[in-house]
Amino acid sequence: MKNFLRVLAAILLAFQFQLLPLDTLPAYASNTADITVTATPGVITPPTVTNGVGATGVTDNDARLNGEITSTGNQNPSVWIFWGTVDGGTDPASWSDNVSLGVKPLGTFYGDLTDVLVPLTTYYYRCAAVNSAGTGWAGSTANFTTTVAYDLPPPTLTLTRIDANMVTANWTFSGNTTYALLQVHSEAYVSDPYIQQAVYYGDGYSANLSWPVDNFELFASAWGFYTDNITYSSTYSTASIGGGGMTDVANAIESLASTFSGMFPTGIMLLIAIALFSYMAIREKSVILFMVLAGGNFAFGFAAPDILSSTETTTPADIAFALIFIIYALACAGAAFKLMFTGADIYQQSGGEE
Repeated sequence: MKNFLRVLAAILLAFQFQLLPLDTLPAYASNTADITVTATPGVITPPTVTNGVGATGVTDNDARLNGEITSTGNQNPSVWIFWGTVDGGTDPASWSDNVSLGVKPLGTFYGDLTDVLVPLTTYYYRCAAVNSAGTGWAGSTANFTTTVAYDLPPPTLTLTRIDANMVTANWTFSGNTTYALLQVHSEAYVSDPYIQQAVYYGDGYSANLSWPVDNFELFASAWGFYTDNITYSSTYSTASIGGGGMTDVANAIESLASTFSGMFPTGIMLLIAIALFSYMAIREKSVILFMVLAGGNFAFGFAAPDILSSTETTTPADIAFALIFIIYALACAGAAFKLMFTGADIYQQSGGEE
């Protein structure tokens, strides 16, 4: 009986292998290197972001802050640009300002800062992107320095008399001008902020000036400065006050001189002087006076266009005057040499004296 059962089991086992061919058996990997694992589509991961090409279009007050989302993490993130004068790293609370750009897709983005920056100041910024899986920060902080506008508007300047020895200067700022420098003089406006010690420099709006305003006129010049204490306005504002006393005397003398000059133009005065010298030279038969006349007329001849012309352009009349002076100079030089070498009377003719 036992032998029968053993034979039956062997028959059944052989029959089973016939019903299940080898090509229907499952295949098993012989090595773990054959197994490939891929991410399941739709799984959200934190985004990755950079500061892109950095800041561009930087001026004294403006800049464009660039960035780039290099991976959305399968979900478009919300983007912020954190910026300020101090590097806040990856802590939002450590940044003084930020720009929220909303949800952004894969690629570049930017935020513009307009009329909010200070000239000659270094700023820092760092981009951050957030989706439902977490926050991604740029790998480092970018920085840039604003420029400066060199044509600063000067302060608007006014002067007010307080008493006989005191004047108050007041001014107002415009544009980005922060500081004022004030120079004063008794005769004319100062045109260089560094030519002498300034009477005032600071960020205030007025200054008291000790000045004998009733006797001497006060000429004041004001420049605008940036906070760097170096860059100043290319132009300056002016104001004047005072006079009387010595100023009135000086003005009277100047007016008299101007009147006299108007009555006797330069050309006529030169001709009168030459005529007097010529008379003396002929009367005295003086070699020295003739030489002086020759040298003086040569000088006047070459300088006549500049002395006589009231414009920048030399006129035919100026040239004519110059030639007259030069010809007369040659005549005087000839007379001097004749007297020097012959001792003869310069007016003696071949047939006798004149």
